[in-house]
Amino acid sequence: SNIYFKGRKHQPIIAKAAYDPLHWAAFHGDPLLVQILLDHDAMQVPNANQITPVDMAGFMGNTETVRTFAKWLEKKIDMENKVRVEQG
Repeated sequence: SNIYFKGRKHQPIIAKAAYDPLHWAAFHGDPLLVQILLDHDAMQVPNANQITPVDMAGFMGNTETVRTFAKWLEKKIDMENKVRVEQG
């Protein structure tokens, strides 16, 4: 199918753009899968085109998925602040 190929014959988009599972979940607007991946330490790293998973969700208009990323980040910051207070 043409949707999986771009440019030269038999060059998959996934190989060119290097989308990981978090990018795909963000692209498809699946907040539950994004949450599961983040809870299992999936990292928000830019792909070959310098697009992060949260960027992908935003570009696709997946607002609930963007909220999932924001809530996860807020939770992570709160946990880091709690550790600093306990150590400090």
